[in-house]
Amino acid sequence: MGEKPIIPDWALEFKMFCFKNGFNLKEVSELVGISSATISGYSKGKKRPSVKTCKKIQEKIGFDMLTALYLSDKKEIKGGEDERNESEI
Repeated sequence: MGEKPIIPDWALEFKMFCFKNGFNLKEVSELVGISSATISGYSKGKKRPSVKTCKKIQEKIGFDMLTALYLSDKKEIKGGEDERNESEI
């Protein structure tokens, strides 16, 4: 069997925000003005939104995608540094 894909934290946060606030992905796509496939890609972490799209998402549904991306990337970078430091010791 294939491995289960890893979904980035920012994508999980986006998906959970939509769920908790009663948005389905089709509604989000209509509100933001982009395709359902693109929104689905964001929720699975397969696509990363542009800054312009992040701002639209925040404006239309209230989710701060830029902060979620930043914090997720920072966590991944820090995790990578920690692993590298341990392996050098």
